[in-house]
Amino acid sequence: MNKQNRHLAFAAAFAVTCAMAGSATAQTPEIVETMRTLSGKQKARPSGAKGQCFTGSFVPSAEAKGLSKSAVFAKTSTVVARFSVGGGNPKVMDANKAVNRGFSFRIDPGGAGQTELVMVNAPINFVKSPEQMLGFLKARLPGADGKPDAEKIKAFTEANPETTGQGRYLASKPVVGSWVGVNYWGIHPYTLTNAAGAKQIVKFKMVPVGGEVGLTDEEAK
Repeated sequence: MNKQNRHLAFAAAFAVTCAMAGSATAQTPEIVETMRTLSGKQKARPSGAKGQCFTGSFVPSAEAKGLSKSAVFAKTSTVVARFSVGGGNPKVMDANKAVNRGFSFRIDPGGAGQTELVMVNAPINFVKSPEQMLGFLKARLPGADGKPDAEKIKAFTEANPETTGQGRYLASKPVVGSWVGVNYWGIHPYTLTNAAGAKQIVKFKMVPVGGEVGLTDEEAK
């Protein structure tokens, strides 16, 4: 397997975790299959099908050691990363505001154990559980006419109003103009433990050094 394929294989492991990091449930195979159906059974990843892989470096700040004893925060490490556009369509338009942008990466501090994070360009997830995710997807499956049932989607949304939060957030923002010109959030909390044993619950946010790069709807055309 060449270097590029290794990167793609790593990225493929995030098919479901983009939406539900760390969850290993009985719903997972059905979630993946439903995602594939919604994308037209395309031969691509069921989530984040459109994307690019990169390698780089992770440089921890001096303050990081005070939060965690992890080797990740002790020195500069190699990073394998993938930026993506949400959904299972590898030809999705970049100007589509209805789908999120993803940023997944693996930090390898050299034999000390890898750290993996999955982030999206919204501070909240679109569902709160694997069960709700499956219901969200099933409500959008096409009917006999090949189209989703608007009434079924409406009924699910009314019963699960929190599933509209991420979509409203994305719609309120400009079209993303650059992989590295947008904020990314790790929407799940993590517990860090420092050398003294003190624990701190955190959420990660990636902020672009050069500032956000957004396009107006007219520019996006």
